[in-house]
Amino acid sequence: MKYIYRYWILVPLLLLAIISRDWVEEPVQKETEATIDMTQSEADYYLEKFETRKLDQQGKPEYIVSGDTLSHYPEDDSSIIKDPRLVLYREGLVWTMESAQGKLTKNPEIFHFAGKVSMLRQRQANASLASSTGKDEAGNTTAGLDSVDDETDVNAAFNNASSNAVSMTADTIQLETSDVFVSTEQNYVETDQPIKVTADNWQLSSVGLKSNIDDGTLELLSNVTGRYEVNN
Repeated sequence: MKYIYRYWILVPLLLLAIISRDWVEEPVQKETEATIDMTQSEADYYLEKFETRKLDQQGKPEYIVSGDTLSHYPEDDSSIIKDPRLVLYREGLVWTMESAQGKLTKNPEIFHFAGKVSMLRQRQANASLASSTGKDEAGNTTAGLDSVDDETDVNAAFNNASSNAVSMTADTIQLETSDVFVSTEQNYVETDQPIKVTADNWQLSSVGLKSNIDDGTLELLSNVTGRYEVNN
């Protein structure tokens, strides 16, 4: 009986040991944090001192884009470009655009030039000349200079036909602005920022611009002022 009594004393100790072992060995359940697929938010390729071009159906350059660096992001198929330079070729026209930072998106294909932007519109020999004056259907001032206001009373100079012809046929026009969007598919250049347009003998300032890439027509959207130098 003494031996049986001793065994009964050991039973609670054995049960306590088994419970303690199970408690120690039970895996700790930890909450798992949601993971982010970094492969989609990081660049999948990187270029330095690059230049690429797109050709038209005749094999002629439609545009050439170059820059210091290009980082491509697969998530939205966009490219971030440092010091981008875009040269657009059209019948009788060449557009050149530069800025410190840019972005190229696809579908539709749109170039965004961020920060300070310099643009150059150059006419080539035998180019067909655009002629657009007055206001469009929305009442916006177009590139015809007949609505320019200036304290030196240049309205008369801008209103005559010869002045309008000079404004539209200038071989080289320099444009200074910021945050420019260029759609090669929908054929426009636009900004809603202040812009300065300069040619050999006149200068315009406005807020907002929309231009047709193919014919080079400049549509100044609001607050248009300018100065025209009459040659003696």
